[in-house]
Amino acid sequence: MKKTLGIISVGILAIATVFFIANTNDLKNEVKLSEEVSNTSAPTKGQMKAELETFNFDDAVANAELIAEVEIGKQIKEIDDPAPKTLFEATVKQVLKGTENLENIEVLQQGNSEWSFNDNNQFSPNEKYILFLKKAVGEGYEGSNVYWILGEETNIYSIVDGNKVVKNSLYEEDLKRIEEDTPVNTLNLITKNERKKDIQILNKEKFEKRIVEIQSKTNSN
Repeated sequence: MKKTLGIISVGILAIATVFFIANTNDLKNEVKLSEEVSNTSAPTKGQMKAELETFNFDDAVANAELIAEVEIGKQIKEIDDPAPKTLFEATVKQVLKGTENLENIEVLQQGNSEWSFNDNNQFSPNEKYILFLKKAVGEGYEGSNVYWILGEETNIYSIVDGNKVVKNSLYEEDLKRIEEDTPVNTLNLITKNERKKDIQILNKEKFEKRIVEIQSKTNSN
C-alpha cells in the first residue's frame, strides 16, 4: 500500500514556480519538484520541495532492483537538466538484494551545490549507507552502472556506530520492533536529522535480516 509524503513549499514575495521531471524513465513517474525563487533576496542555495511517491517497507524491498550497503566516494559531476542532481561514486560493501558481484556503482542523488532537495544534505565521501536503488535507463545510461534512489530520502538509511542504521524520513511501523533505544543526539547525526520527528534508529543486523526475510517470503509465493 503506497503512502504519499506531502511537503509544502514556502516562498518569499514574488514566487515563480517551475516543475521539473527527473531524467530516467522510471523516476519521471516518481518525483515532481517544485522550485520557488524569491525575486528580491535569493538564498545562497535554492530550495526544492517535492511530493514523493513512497512505499511501505515490504513494497520498497519488492520494488528495488538493488539494495546495498555502500560507501560514498568522490563526486563525479552535477546535473542541471531537467532537474538538479549529483552523481557520486560508491563502493559496494554488501549486496542485500540484486547482483551480488557488484564492486562499484554510481548513484544519482537529487539536488546539487546550488539546489537543496527537501532540505537533505548531499552525500559526502566515506559516508556509509544502505540504499534502495533502481537502475537508471534511457538516453545516456545504456551500459552504465548508474542507479537512482527509490523514494529518495525515504529509502536512504545512514549507517552509524557500525551496528545501527537510521531511517531519515517517513516513519515505518513495520520496523518498530527492531528499533534501538539509543537517543538520536548520541549518534553524532547531522542537526537536520535530529530535528526530524519521523527518524528511526534501527538495529543493523536485524534490519538486514528483515530484508532477507521479505525476499524469501516473496520468492516462496
